[in-house]
Amino acid sequence: MRAGKTVRVALAVAAVSWTATAAALPWAFVPNARDGTLSIVETADNTVRATVTGLTTPFGIAVHPNAAIVYVGQQGLWGTFPSIAVVDTNGATVVGSPIYLSATDVTGLATNRAGTRLYAATSFADSAHGYPGVGRLWVFNTTTPNSPSLIGSVVVGPRPYGVAVLPNSTRVYVAHADPPGGSGNVTVIDANNNVLTTIDFAETPTGIAVHPDGSKVYATAGEAAGTLAVIDTTTNTVTGTVTVGPHPVGVAVIPTGTKVYVANEANDTVSVISTATNAVTATISGFHRPYGLAAVPSGTKVYVVNECPTAFCPGATFSFVTAIDTASDAVTGQVMVGREPFALGEFFVPPCAGCC
Repeated sequence: MRAGKTVRVALAVAAVSWTATAAALPWAFVPNARDGTLSIVETADNTVRATVTGLTTPFGIAVHPNAAIVYVGQQGLWGTFPSIAVVDTNGATVVGSPIYLSATDVTGLATNRAGTRLYAATSFADSAHGYPGVGRLWVFNTTTPNSPSLIGSVVVGPRPYGVAVLPNSTRVYVAHADPPGGSGNVTVIDANNNVLTTIDFAETPTGIAVHPDGSKVYATAGEAAGTLAVIDTTTNTVTGTVTVGPHPVGVAVIPTGTKVYVANEANDTVSVISTATNAVTATISGFHRPYGLAAVPSGTKVYVVNECPTAFCPGATFSFVTAIDTASDAVTGQVMVGREPFALGEFFVPPCAGCC
């Protein structure tokens, strides 16, 4: 899904029963935009444990550290605002009413490691603001995880996309994915919701992820010539760039902090980068429009969301999530999920689950 693409689907609810705890770390939560569903994947055996169907064009995803609540960004139906759905993973049900946002699109979501904040990036485009319009980051208190309360919002650059939070919760980084093919930036926001600085990019950044020790942020950027930018979080400057595949989107750092994985949507590959050398150590093929990706909390596997099941999406009734073994950087399995999954965000329980 390129920046600006929007699809619309309908609404329903399904339920199953088990107990989600911090011990249930291997679950992956994959939003399927075209189906309006959320696949809950058990990564121990690569099976879909349950499917939540009470969603409307789900796209962005964030998991609360308690493992029992997932936040899903919904693009909404024509004529309505986008929203955030709260999903109870214990029963695989949508909790309460959607949290509507005054915007035209909702993209990246992220929680902090303490479990006290939820961040949601949106755009607002109309005849007054034009395209790409006004970007905004919404901030919610999630001390009561199943009932987020709005604290406020911060005006950021146009078309915000990926969102990432430092492990100590002191800063939030927001990538801006517009205009396509043009320049962009990453906005840095402090814990008091003030914009500290913006980091300029020659091409538009899309995905963003934080090193586990908080010292670096990684942002994907570019179209035909894709790059991964390395940002020093002390100086908030780009200290290095790595050439990856065309149109890189999702990015994930494994919990050991030794490798970064980048989904290259345009050539169906995943680049593996050493954080010690900032060099590509492997290029893995066999994907179909890879978009989001995330590492299991143990760091032994990375799961890649494929927008399509084959080279072409039209007519597809399903797609796949592909598992990569991080020791060998080889594909070890796949899981069938719904149509057009994107999963922009960290779709596993954050590494500090159980600590808050």
